[in-house]
Amino acid sequence: MINQTESLRIAYLTPEYVTEPKFDGGLANYLARITPFLHEHGHHPEVFVLSNRNESLEHNGVIVHRVKGVVATSAQVIHRIIKRAVKLRFDSTVQMRSGARCLATRLLQRHREHPFDIVQGSDYGATGLYIPRGRDFPFVTRLSYFRPFMRECAGVASTVDHRIAEHLERSSVQRSDICYGPSRRIAEVVRQRWNMPVEIIRPPVQILNGDRPEDESVFREQIGGKNYVLFFGRVCRVKGADLLASIMRPLLEEDESLHLVLVGREQPEGIVEKNRAELGPYANRLIHIGRLPHPQLSPVIRHAKAVLLPSRIDNFPNVCIEAMQVGQVVIGTREASFDELILDGENGFLGSIEAISSLTAAVRLALNLSPAQQCQFGDAARRTLQEFVPEVTIPALCDFYRTVIARRRN
Repeated sequence: MINQTESLRIAYLTPEYVTEPKFDGGLANYLARITPFLHEHGHHPEVFVLSNRNESLEHNGVIVHRVKGVVATSAQVIHRIIKRAVKLRFDSTVQMRSGARCLATRLLQRHREHPFDIVQGSDYGATGLYIPRGRDFPFVTRLSYFRPFMRECAGVASTVDHRIAEHLERSSVQRSDICYGPSRRIAEVVRQRWNMPVEIIRPPVQILNGDRPEDESVFREQIGGKNYVLFFGRVCRVKGADLLASIMRPLLEEDESLHLVLVGREQPEGIVEKNRAELGPYANRLIHIGRLPHPQLSPVIRHAKAVLLPSRIDNFPNVCIEAMQVGQVVIGTREASFDELILDGENGFLGSIEAISSLTAAVRLALNLSPAQQCQFGDAARRTLQEFVPEVTIPALCDFYRTVIARRRN
């Protein structure tokens, strides 16, 4: 029996973390939230992240091991030869295998020095691909991405490189003792397609008390006193950014003071201009701002009339949680895990990605709320998030870890 109160040493293998300048995805931000919470609860998390250098540092009380993920391997040499010979690219495959190998090597070295009770990897990046099967520690995988489904939602044609990358990620997950995810939607997809059992464990959400630092300079300079609906996050097809003009054009026609504000990086470029073209005479009421740090993003979220997030698929979306944290009215999509956070007509609104008019109608309902009704929706949104506060979710996660540890010991 493992003591239910003893502290745990937990290793996290990840291709991205907030210490690395080019990474700002959901996985990076999830780990940046959860590891300080674990540290505050008396546990000892350590992060192993792919980087451009090898070094260890401390970030918010958590030890972070940067691991140089690109090494000269025979696979890379073969890749270059194949590329020249048949013009096939295997960039994802080569980077994935090399990165996973480097993460495993550094983890095992650290484990020999200071043994871990449990190790967690992600499906994204196949981080567990080289975790030995004869290991003396349990290994769990958190489902963060599920590449095949995300690729389909992005409308990207499958290549040989994609199919091999998907195979590697599946192989990585199969090495784990068990896998879990934050949303029922992704768990259902993985169960159906990979025939694997998936636990559901919600991520921690910090309830804001209004003391988070804000910088209103970007808001004042680029938005000012405008009346606007906000989209923020990755400006890409998976997040439904290509549908914004179709959803919003009828509303811009109805209200000449209304604007559409997009905050985030385009992936790929061209989506913003596509929306401008589709807005026609209302194109000048689309404002695009690049990715913003949280102090500058917060006032942009807070001052919006409503937040529109028409994702084709998501995995317990951080952007929805961020908007609900400040009491915003969020319009999300059904069958994309937003319905695990939003109660339609109570703390936000839902529409269907298959029926754009339903999303337009949902935004219209949000815009027509009185100030008192907006406050009611905002209060309801914050109450929903109370289910996911660290005091609830961190013990649940640690209980899950302890159960896995006990099973392996037995």
